[in-house]
Amino acid sequence: MKNVILFALVIVSLIGFVAWMITFMAKEPGVYEKYNDFGGGVHSVRQRDLEEGKRVFLGQCSPCHERNGAAKIPGAANLNIWGSEKAIEDVILKGSQGMNYGAVAMPAGLVGAHTAKAIAAYVAKEISAIKSTRNEALVEIGRREWAACVACHGEDGRGLDGLAPDLTKYGSESFVIEAMKRGKNDMPSFEGALKKSEENALAKYIISLSKSDGEDKNGGQSK
Repeated sequence: MKNVILFALVIVSLIGFVAWMITFMAKEPGVYEKYNDFGGGVHSVRQRDLEEGKRVFLGQCSPCHERNGAAKIPGAANLNIWGSEKAIEDVILKGSQGMNYGAVAMPAGLVGAHTAKAIAAYVAKEISAIKSTRNEALVEIGRREWAACVACHGEDGRGLDGLAPDLTKYGSESFVIEAMKRGKNDMPSFEGALKKSEENALAKYIISLSKSDGEDKNGGQSK
């Protein structure tokens, strides 16, 4: 009988604790905003970080990337797909330059369209911070075709100590911050131009542009 009573008290205590946590999170202003990643998972960031990031974005980035990140200005990245599998595929097909790494600029047309899609699937799923793909059937093909990329990016995609971008960070806030500090083509380096808190908030906001609720930036609807 004593064990039954003790068990009942434990259950009541747990229910009370859960109820308190729900009440606490509901009352705290701007606790979390959630947005879907490419594989349908959920990220959470503090709402006030996104608001601060948006403030910095509108002041520093929108003249070239536009207020919504779509960037119709030639040479500016479309931040609505940046950090996605689709963006990886585009870079493979169109090439990339201007971030001042040790390797020569990546030329366009190194592989065909189908191979580019397969490599993008492999990088997105197995190497990058995205950790998912919409083209699961192409991952093993991409793994084999990755051999065309290892001379600059290395087998592990980490960029051979600065020779090329570290693709394990691609799709993450740290990659955004690195791009801001390095600059790219006509975009100047923002090294020292922003406070650390502003850098972090801006990176969160930029990532959120390509991971908005209910929309899959690789095409179709998110899970």
